[in-house]
Amino acid sequence: MAESRLLPTVAFRAFVGVPVGPSPALASLLDGLAASGADLKVVEPTHLHVTFCFLGDVPDDAVPRIAAALDDATRGQTAFLFQLQGVGAFPNVRHPRVVWAGSKGPEQIVALALRTRERLGAAGFPGDAKDFRAHVTLARVRSERGLDKVVRFLREHGRDELPEERVREVVLFKSTLGPHGPSYERLHSAALEGA
Repeated sequence: MAESRLLPTVAFRAFVGVPVGPSPALASLLDGLAASGADLKVVEPTHLHVTFCFLGDVPDDAVPRIAAALDDATRGQTAFLFQLQGVGAFPNVRHPRVVWAGSKGPEQIVALALRTRERLGAAGFPGDAKDFRAHVTLARVRSERGLDKVVRFLREHGRDELPEERVREVVLFKSTLGPHGPSYERLHSAALEGA
């Protein structure tokens, strides 16, 4: 009788979020940050998203359970618009580490994010414990070089009216870190009704 061998389970970095289209207004902000002369890692336009939950390293055999949790979270939920507004930074504008586009009236996206987190937690994937704040990361500050230019950029764009974004799906992403930044692979998409 042949001996059966179990293949080892491979872990990968994962997060759940909502993709955001690279609109001309967002592309202009990314270009402005890249041209600022500050030491920034600007997000690729195709990587823009709102993170609902960072899951960390998860085993590849967990994908079906995560997918089922996302399907459950989106069941009966209708696609909707949410308004991006203003550019800010974590932890604050005077000492930026992460530059983001904020949101105006984010009740629906907050409700969907919390529902998604609850379903993921019930499936055994509690993710991070940080409070959810609806935002799109635009850049990360790598060093203090040119930080004054980032602060100036934030003051100039702090009240920008940005386009509405349509939330159509909640996606499980695999994140692979490389020498030129992360690459994202969509492992599962849970569509909202009317998307």
